[in-house]
Amino acid sequence: MGQDVDRRTFSRRDRQQYRAKVQRCLDVLALMLREHPFARDEPMTGIEVELNLVDHNLQPSLSGSDVLHAIGTTEFQSELGQWNLELNLPPRPLPGDQWRHLEHQLLDELAIARSRPWTAARSWP
Repeated sequence: MGQDVDRRTFSRRDRQQYRAKVQRCLDVLALMLREHPFARDEPMTGIEVELNLVDHNLQPSLSGSDVLHAIGTTEFQSELGQWNLELNLPPRPLPGDQWRHLEHQLLDELAIARSRPWTAARSWP
């Protein structure tokens, strides 16, 4: 998402603007689905994994930007809140053993994140 939410309360106008933005996104998605159908000749898939950051008491840890900086790869990105991140792997073809390659890439990215000093010191699973 690339944006941090830094407040806990939202006005009626904030909520209306949010709903309008969501509706615009849905309208664009509907247009894309109508005009650019999914590839049938070369099916593809990608992965987006949502990660929630917690402290030692399992409470939300508002450390997203610090964790992103420590990880230092573009595959990890900020989400809406300061307590969550996402890991995005690019689309790849589905046929053959591509699922296995996707699995290895996912595990490799998670291993990179675990190996970083900031995250390793905080006992990532």
